[in-house]
Amino acid sequence: MSEILIWTTSWCTPCGALKSWIESKHYKNIVFKDADTEKPRIKLGQTIDAYPTLPFENELVAGLLPIQEWLVAHYE
Repeated sequence: MSEILIWTTSWCTPCGALKSWIESKHYKNIVFKDADTEKPRIKLGQTIDAYPTLPFENELVAGLLPIQEWLVAHYE
């Protein structure tokens, strides 16, 4: 699987929970970018309203549970 990008922030409690969950699953090729220090690069017309957010093709998957579900469906 190619690299998966997930936008997080330092103050986001669900972001920390997601990182721990991903580590426990031993998923590889997942890159976390911190929106506190780097402006998220997403498609024109899209906005990030919540963190964590996973941009995928033409959609943004946002929130702990939706991202976990997405990873289970697309990664395993």
